[in-house]
Amino acid sequence: MSKIKVGLLGGGTVALSFLDLVQVHSLNIEVVALLVKNESKPRGVTRIPVTSSENEFFSLYDFDILVDASNAGNERWSVIEKTMLSKKPVVSANKKWIVDQFDAFHSLARLCEVPFLYEAATAAAIPVVKALNSYYKDLDIQGIKGILNGSCNYILSQMERGCTFQDALKEAQLKGFAEEDPSLDLSGEDARSKLLLLVYHGFGKKMNRNHISLQGIQNLREQDFKNAAQRGETIRLIAEARILKGEIKAEVRPRCIPKTSSLGQVKGALNAIEITTAFGCTESFTGQGAGGTPTAQALISDLFSALEGFDYQDTKAFLSDRSKCENIME
Repeated sequence: MSKIKVGLLGGGTVALSFLDLVQVHSLNIEVVALLVKNESKPRGVTRIPVTSSENEFFSLYDFDILVDASNAGNERWSVIEKTMLSKKPVVSANKKWIVDQFDAFHSLARLCEVPFLYEAATAAAIPVVKALNSYYKDLDIQGIKGILNGSCNYILSQMERGCTFQDALKEAQLKGFAEEDPSLDLSGEDARSKLLLLVYHGFGKKMNRNHISLQGIQNLREQDFKNAAQRGETIRLIAEARILKGEIKAEVRPRCIPKTSSLGQVKGALNAIEITTAFGCTESFTGQGAGGTPTAQALISDLFSALEGFDYQDTKAFLSDRSKCENIME
């Protein structure tokens, strides 16, 4: 059986973790080339071509599927476009780019009739998008609530134990949970991007980023945790969307919650998501939500799903969005 040929966009933590999983576990995958910003940066990658040239990436290396493990933006749009126009699927962990250019990504995928999957962009190793697209597809969801940023949860868990904010942040960075520039995590913006994707797949509606109120964790201090502990509570960054009087209300902010609650017991870099239906049932999903390996695992899962023909075309979100695709190549 011939190996699946992958073009890999990105050369950071997630991309290197993807390579590691493929090699260590002898998966039936061959990464034929890496497309990066700076090809001279040391990465410890051997026997795989590394290039910063899009022309070289497409002209010299033939691949079956593109895996976006980068933090790229519109400067790499032509990579997505060329891939989909060649009838090749794309799987991505690049949540901010997906949310910022949501319509463009989906319109191009529909136009080219190729899968575009992004489980890795929501809660890393937790398959919540697949759950929303299958088990919950025909159910009336009333609420989605959870801890969607593993970096913040690690920091808050350490502060609960008595660490200062700065010490907890440094630990998170050393362990690979937080980026060198952690502003998107600490501000709550990363969690807001993930919540937007969950709202789309859970409620079948697109929300404007600015319609989700936002408060980060930057201003939390040790005394806040001491005060919460006196009430039997702790502090977590909670992202929540719920139906109120027929409308979606959504927010991301630090909240005091009981230590004994399901979300209050989520420690470290774990993520957790609770989904509530109109039947009054609430199901919880917990798993690794930060770090290279959990995200790479989700990319690998999506890779196989995409090549098997799975996409989001018949999900609640797409069935509620009947607008014609625009020809975004014009």
